[in-house]
Amino acid sequence: VDYLLPNFSRPTMSNAAVRQALAMSTNRAAYVTALGGSSAAEPTYAMINKSLPAYRASNPLKVPLRGDAARAHTLLQTSGLTMPVKITVAYRKGSPEDNAMAALQQGWQAAGFSVTLVGIEKDYFTNIAAVHNSRDYDVMWAVGSAQWPSGSSVIPSLFDNRLNLSPSASGQDYGRYASAAVNAKIDAAGLIADASLREKAWAEVDQWLASDVAAIALSNAKSVFVHGAGVANYIDNQALFGTVDLATVSLR
Repeated sequence: VDYLLPNFSRPTMSNAAVRQALAMSTNRAAYVTALGGSSAAEPTYAMINKSLPAYRASNPLKVPLRGDAARAHTLLQTSGLTMPVKITVAYRKGSPEDNAMAALQQGWQAAGFSVTLVGIEKDYFTNIAAVHNSRDYDVMWAVGSAQWPSGSSVIPSLFDNRLNLSPSASGQDYGRYASAAVNAKIDAAGLIADASLREKAWAEVDQWLASDVAAIALSNAKSVFVHGAGVANYIDNQALFGTVDLATVSLR
């Protein structure tokens, strides 16, 4: 999942109206097109990948795929901040991400933001995890995959502030999100014995996070694998992120 994290340590992003305006003006359709279209990715509103049992289709803020700059502008006006609202957005520089972030920038600026994109080429995630670096960014792009097929491999590592390693580093909670209510939901979900009910609980936490704009999910990546007629026992193993399982593949 490609996603954006508001930096809650920044005064601008601690303002709920600003976060809502950012989410409302996010053009997922343009982002996916810039990545290469439907063969490369598909838009999503969930931090939990569509391939996981915890996934639920949900859009609590009712954001259109192309965003809604007019509604976002109205939200931004209620923030009490001087417009245009200046924000700095960090992302991992490269192709096609440069074009994808530029596409998002257009929608945000139409809503009343003044956006500075900061492309970082080297040690991107180390950079944004360091608090002394990330304090310069209002929003940070990130990407993540589930390590096992459950919402428990997604939500706690990204949004449970109790897992932050130190005051100087954010772990994977790059936006320094801290919510006692979400932490309580994380604890409760982890104690549910029934697997289907447990995954449903993770989906509910995901929806809560979207409504609070703790993150803005953008897209699910797609991969295409091709093999020749001489290959047998080919399996796209979901435990290996959909790649070929080398334990089963063989020649005919």
